Amino acid sequence: MGVGDGNFASMSVLDADCVSLRYNRKTMKRDILNFVPLNQHNQSSLASALLQEIPKQFDSYYRMRQIKPNPPVIMALEKAE
Repeated sequence: MGVGDGNFASMSVLDADCVSLRYNRKTMKRDILNFVPLNQHNQSSLASALLQEIPKQFDSYYRMRQIKPNPPVIMALEKAE
């Protein structure tokens, strides 16, 4: 989260939503940063903006590690007497 009126251009680059980052000829495998300028949001929209990318980050981690979800658990409903 960016706080204040400073220039956060470098943080936006690190966010890498549009272009994957490269360092020492290595390309990042996934985007794990979500930069949100505080002065562009009110209290209710800030939480939404901060949490927006978590599902995509969670999914990309599990796909990268080839972790599959457990099968659904089917529970029998008990009859009410």
